[in-house]
Amino acid sequence: MASGRISMQDIAEAIGVSRMTVSRALRNDPKISAGTKTRVRKACEAGGYQLDPRLSELMSHLRRTREPRSTETIAYLHLLPEKPASNPDLNEGRIFDGCRSRARELGFQLDEFPWVPSDLSVQRLAGILESRGIRGAVLRITGALPKGIGELYSRIAIATPDEVLTAFNRAVPDHFQGMSEVLKNLWKMGYRRIGFFYQDIVKDWAADLWMAAFCYRLTELKAFHRDSIKIDCLKTPELLLQWIRKFKPDAIISHLPAFEVIELVRSEGIKIPEELGVATVSWHPDQSNIAGVDQNLEYVGAAAIDMIARQLTHNESGVPSFPKKMLISSSWKSGSSIRKI
Repeated sequence: MASGRISMQDIAEAIGVSRMTVSRALRNDPKISAGTKTRVRKACEAGGYQLDPRLSELMSHLRRTREPRSTETIAYLHLLPEKPASNPDLNEGRIFDGCRSRARELGFQLDEFPWVPSDLSVQRLAGILESRGIRGAVLRITGALPKGIGELYSRIAIATPDEVLTAFNRAVPDHFQGMSEVLKNLWKMGYRRIGFFYQDIVKDWAADLWMAAFCYRLTELKAFHRDSIKIDCLKTPELLLQWIRKFKPDAIISHLPAFEVIELVRSEGIKIPEELGVATVSWHPDQSNIAGVDQNLEYVGAAAIDMIARQLTHNESGVPSFPKKMLISSSWKSGSSIRKI
């Protein structure tokens, strides 16, 4: 320790813990282990550190008399399409759960607002949020942005888990890294003729990053073919089967619910994984037998709340001059839909 008057920070650095841990140990906090308390006490004795009794009494008084902080509400604005989707997103709830859990940790309440603009105008929604004192919102879209939405977001702090909303601070899965992780693991398993198919809408909300990673990585490996990618092949299921017959992949990657793809392929008599491997860039725990990457959407939701909390701390609202983008890495999940070849 440095010579002279010993501080709590000196004690913390000497035994490799935080200053807060030292403070809590000296207050006999039950959340601090007995071993850590002993190390702190011995370090204090060795360095001659002593608590200032007047300061200790003052802090104790403040902790006893401090009024509980009121809970501020953050809105979860889920912009829905006019017509419900025929195939609901299995991962949607994971984003909301991540938002709610992180909001609680930070002392906020999260209220969900399912929003169909034809049922509730922008002006009316903005008035509701203002009357409730809501200054921040997570904006999640699965429908088209309505006209006049600027009136809403000019008043509040917004963050979004959607790639397409580039004007706002956003926390999103790292789509490029996710696709790269799928390809790395398929290559490791011995797959060499890999295909990727997707619906055209993915080009909007994933910003073409999956396709960019797919083309780049396979070109690096000298394994990219002109027929490696197929677009919109599930508008008519037969198109997917025609592509498989023509391209003859040994593995295919999907962003759609992979169990639907597997059922379709098996209906053609193709054995999975014996004749064809299937992986997804949108893994879900309810389909854990299917290999792919988990986009860790709970962490995406949590990061969006962190962004809003920071904006509220600095009294920021409206569209930022320089929007921030936080990327959350995906994690590989093995499954029985692929095999070593």
